[in-house]
Amino acid sequence: MKNKEELFYKFKPNQTFPQYISIENEEAEQKFDTLFLSFGFYHPNGDLFQKIDVERAGHFLGEIDETNFSLSKHLHDAKLKAPEKVYIFYLNFNEVYEMKLKDLDDFFDDLYFPSANDMMVTDRNFTWLFYINDDCMLYKYSSSSA
Repeated sequence: MKNKEELFYKFKPNQTFPQYISIENEEAEQKFDTLFLSFGFYHPNGDLFQKIDVERAGHFLGEIDETNFSLSKHLHDAKLKAPEKVYIFYLNFNEVYEMKLKDLDDFFDDLYFPSANDMMVTDRNFTWLFYINDDCMLYKYSSSSA
């Protein structure tokens, strides 16, 4: 996230990057394990499903416009309660962050680019998940335990 923050200030020096909490080391590994277990992304042999399998398992919602993407809108459309904070998982970098949903909505383009990343966003209870792949395709999942 630091590289995104640095680029943000380079191009928008008079604006403020949203606050976030970086979840690191063992706690980040535990969050990834919980994420993958909650949504059935582990294969019975213990391997993480290949990307195509992850995409096939979700409900495809279409291509997003990253310049005005609103997760809050998608939560409303799905009749899901919008939490105050969400977890953001960057799959390509094995990074996890906690951030206010409003900040994710307001700064999505800055958080997704300059390099498109596979990004998963979930509530703190892992009951729903939205996955945005590197081609701006959006998928929705419900927890396998929900």
